[in-house]
Amino acid sequence: TIPIPCSLLASPTMDAQPAADPEDVAVAIKHEPGRRPPQSGRNKRIGIVAGVVLLLAIAVGVGYWWLRELRPRDTSRATVATSSGTTNTSESNSTGSSAGEDGDSSSSSTSSEGDGLPLGFFDSDDDIALNSVGFLPNGPKLATIETATCGKPWTLYNTANGRIVATGSTRPFVFPDESGTSWFPPFFPDDVLCLANFTAFSSPGTYRLEVKDAGKTEPFVIADHPYDVVLDQVMGYFYLARCGMKVTAIKDTRLVTHADRTGRPFEHDECHLADGHIDLAHTGEEGDERVKDGTGGWHDAGDHGKYTVNTAFTIGMMLYAWEHYADQLRCMQIEGIKSLDDDLPYYLDELKWGLDWVLKMQADDGRVYHKLTAEKFESPWEMPDADDAKRWYAPWGTAATANLVAVAAQASRTFGALGTHDDYAATLLAAARLSYAKLKETPEPVIPDQSEFSTGMYIGVVDGNPHHDVSIRLWAAAELYETTGEVEFLEDFEDMLRTFDTPTEGCTGSFNRSTLCKVPDEVDWNQQRNMGVFRYLLLSEDRRGARDPDLVAEAERQLALVVDRFLRTADRHEYSRTLGNFTKWGVNGEVVRQTLFFRTAELVLGNQTDYARAHNFAVDHVLGRNEYARSYITKVGTRPAKYPHHRPSFAYLDAWPGMMIGGPNPRWWDFWVDYKSNEIAINWQAGLVYAFAHFYGACAA
Repeated sequence: TIPIPCSLLASPTMDAQPAADPEDVAVAIKHEPGRRPPQSGRNKRIGIVAGVVLLLAIAVGVGYWWLRELRPRDTSRATVATSSGTTNTSESNSTGSSAGEDGDSSSSSTSSEGDGLPLGFFDSDDDIALNSVGFLPNGPKLATIETATCGKPWTLYNTANGRIVATGSTRPFVFPDESGTSWFPPFFPDDVLCLANFTAFSSPGTYRLEVKDAGKTEPFVIADHPYDVVLDQVMGYFYLARCGMKVTAIKDTRLVTHADRTGRPFEHDECHLADGHIDLAHTGEEGDERVKDGTGGWHDAGDHGKYTVNTAFTIGMMLYAWEHYADQLRCMQIEGIKSLDDDLPYYLDELKWGLDWVLKMQADDGRVYHKLTAEKFESPWEMPDADDAKRWYAPWGTAATANLVAVAAQASRTFGALGTHDDYAATLLAAARLSYAKLKETPEPVIPDQSEFSTGMYIGVVDGNPHHDVSIRLWAAAELYETTGEVEFLEDFEDMLRTFDTPTEGCTGSFNRSTLCKVPDEVDWNQQRNMGVFRYLLLSEDRRGARDPDLVAEAERQLALVVDRFLRTADRHEYSRTLGNFTKWGVNGEVVRQTLFFRTAELVLGNQTDYARAHNFAVDHVLGRNEYARSYITKVGTRPAKYPHHRPSFAYLDAWPGMMIGGPNPRWWDFWVDYKSNEIAINWQAGLVYAFAHFYGACAA
């Protein structure tokens, strides 16, 4: 229904009034020059009808635009079977060959255009969904095409000289047993989804794909390191999200640093320098109200709050990236970001900013406060430096306490290995030991009372995971064992892991947080068990001998089942999405965090070819090979997210760069107010960092 202003509706008693005397009307008009004579009831009704018709026309126009511009591509639209009945998975859907393979060696030659394209807003036809930034020479190169029928010719052009370098035809998707199906209703049921596969072409350069009746793409690259600038932009967002300091514009000319519409630099002044206050009502502590230093850290998401559980999980993901890809990440440099510690690589310098804040959340007896926020969320357009609301510590909880233990013990190894930060490593380990002792004194979960707050809860039990607390304790014990080698921590870990006793054959993936599998199919702030289990499976050589071999074998089998399910799902989906059609709040974060599963599986189980292929699919997804044919990262790739639920972006009326939005839940609405599908968050951002770190090549350059 369309609301009609009350002023347009006639009073129900209007027609019952006696008619005005013509002479009285004339007198009124004489004494009120410029006033129009009263209209008859018929004319008023005509005006009302005309107004309603106009509003309906506007609504229809907006609806049509929404269907055309914001619709997802519907994967249930007539997935076509081939007459031969052959199986065409993401790997076997061969659609053409490079021109050079037909004997014309000169036609496949191309000059290298470098390892990346400038970031920014590209606009292209949305009937072609592909990774809009680029591809590895030897990696999969797939595009999902929406057309009336498959079999349309496609052409790959070298943008430097306009030459055709590869050709082929789109092919229908055929899956081994069942088709991928969409959670979206069909808007245009006559369309089908087809595959263009140009994996065989591998020459570095800059290219454009054109498909008959579907249009053409913006330029993308084939390069050894196509995502270096993307990762730098993504990491730059953590700097922009810093709390408690003046954030000046990034000066790196490779990156987006200023608003498109106004040229205003992305920056803010010092903020939240009064963090934070402690009292009985908000924190549950007796005595007079007092202030405890809680400055620093990162703003958590679309709001300006700081949450221990999510910040610690975020740092843990990013420390895993350092452990697995330190040889690449140690060379990261972003011009215009001043180092806090000149002896640290930039990547660890940023992580230390978050770690220092987590340490401030610890009380003297080892308890860890759950969060530091105002009582309620800020206004939607409020900049951090304009936010003067009083901010409070929430009470302590065992989840936040276990999270500090885990990430402090993990970081202690990382910083200790540098040889330049032994004191800091010792501080981290001491903090981890203190809080672990508090956990041992408090075997039952302590859930903080947040009744004085309407900001984010970050309580796993509320979010559907009754095992939230023990899963984080398990991670904490694993990290302490790896750091210290003390068997007590290994025994604690294995005792907790044994409580997750679902038989392995039942652990093939269900996206159910209440599962008792040792390796669940999810890793997020509210499902952290895998952070500890992966550590257990990846223990250093001198720590592995004391493990229970039966527990190790069971965990390895469950890991294999989960990652193989992800692969099978991708090979049965038109966008090679490892989650299939599953959605949730922050689903894009889950897609990119799955790359931690694949890398762990590579290191533990081998089989690098399949797991590396799935890693590519995750990156393809967020950069444009999805139902919307859009990049989910602001200011990166083709038709990127433009209106994220993020207060500084709303204040600027322009998206801040390098942020990944949460994604369909169950749909994606690219608008400021839609926090369910269009918000940003540091835990999603951390998964994005891990995914792109796999391909990073700054040291090679």
